[in-house]
Amino acid sequence: MREAQVWAIVLVTVAWSVLLRGLWFAPASSDQTVDLEGGGGFAAGFGVYLPAIGLSLVFLVALVVGARNPRSAAPLVVSLAVLGFAVWVLTQGYLLDYLPTLQFHLWLSIALATVGALVAAIARFSALPDGQTDGGAARTTSA
Repeated sequence: MREAQVWAIVLVTVAWSVLLRGLWFAPASSDQTVDLEGGGGFAAGFGVYLPAIGLSLVFLVALVVGARNPRSAAPLVVSLAVLGFAVWVLTQGYLLDYLPTLQFHLWLSIALATVGALVAAIARFSALPDGQTDGGAARTTSA
């Protein structure tokens, strides 16, 4: 199932790229009442943008490791982390008011990360040898 893992990595990479594109390149609202002056800009910088930069580096390393090992859970973990971060950013109302098109990017990212997580889970658990579980113990079947 190497192909499934590659597809999972592609999906999570696209999901993260869509999320970052929305954060950095979405047009700001022309409404002056939702402008991120002072405190709002500071909160967005430390609460959303800085974690996004840090997570980008972590995700890059994890996905490179995941691409080298077909039994790695890294694509699944990264997919779930992207999903969680996108949902969390979706709860930041002040940022959604300031960047009106960000919500579209976030929902698209959530959809791609969800599909990526499903594909990664299929790839991860189908790569296990027959009769083995993730812990290494043999599976038992009752007749």
